[in-house]
Amino acid sequence: MIYFWAPWCPSCGDTERNVFSQPSVASVVRATSIAVKVNHDESPELAAHYGVRMLPTVVVLTPDGRALDRLEGRMTPPQLTDRLTRHATASKQVGHGQPANPQPVVQQYSTGPPDGIQPAPQNPPLGLDGYCAVSLSDDLLANRRRWVPGNRAHGVIHRGRTYLFADAEKAARFFQDPDRYAPVLSGHDVVAAVDEGRTAEGWRRHGAYFGNRIYLFSSEATLQRFEAQPNHYADASVRLAGRPVLAR
Repeated sequence: MIYFWAPWCPSCGDTERNVFSQPSVASVVRATSIAVKVNHDESPELAAHYGVRMLPTVVVLTPDGRALDRLEGRMTPPQLTDRLTRHATASKQVGHGQPANPQPVVQQYSTGPPDGIQPAPQNPPLGLDGYCAVSLSDDLLANRRRWVPGNRAHGVIHRGRTYLFADAEKAARFFQDPDRYAPVLSGHDVVAAVDEGRTAEGWRRHGAYFGNRIYLFSSEATLQRFEAQPNHYADASVRLAGRPVLAR
């Protein structure tokens, strides 16, 4: 299932708040599909390939990428779940293979490039060492820090990381705004990227929370440099997010 959206689309916001956030919808999506979230403006060729004419649009595909069905514009939870259930049932009846989502479940909600459509042979590395990013963010907002282990049944692949969540509700909240909860730059060290132009893996033990975002650093030294100028590095990370950082 590909969900095409855009940040300027008010109907997309309504769909995410009123459809995808519903536990009943999240349950059906997990049971029937690998879900991919695609920003229309970042992937116009992919949108054109699937004939997207308005937003939001949900395209239901076969495992080999053939379009089966689509829902365009505003939709209700029953409209989406009925379509997904019907196609999943038909797929099993005609022998298209194993159920789309064998356990353990890791769903692919991607805001990245079109190559995220096909499931990877293996999941990308764990973000936050498998702890629930939404639980952590909620606790940090409440001036606490509690590391809640994620559940493999509630997983999301986003920008090259696999994130696990404590329950379906938290996975759904992440789906609505993944960059709000995921560590900045997918957990890479912002200071190393900004000052040295290189990619350095960040670690939980060197973490900071600033501007309602989680930052991870490769060392205590880069963490301290961030703490001395957090606005500078936060602003720079926004610019960096639009282009790759070269690994050295």
